[in-house]
Amino acid sequence: MLQRTVHYKSLAPLCYPVIGLPMFVYPVDHTSPLVSNEKVCMTSPVLSFDKETGEFRTLNSIYKPLDDSALKSFKESLNC
Repeated sequence: MLQRTVHYKSLAPLCYPVIGLPMFVYPVDHTSPLVSNEKVCMTSPVLSFDKETGEFRTLNSIYKPLDDSALKSFKESLNC
């Protein structure tokens, strides 16, 4: 299955990556009609994540930070 790439502008407050659990992010270009790009969404379970790039993979998609601000949000979540 080809995973689509979705960019996110930030993580939801108090959210951090855990393998096997969903993430809560603010997507900007998700293609599913079931997902709003205007508010927070819950991803499918996280399969892997990269602490340096802010990229993470779920069962359905690959999520990448939109910009430096989004990457900062990801890295700050790792300090929780």
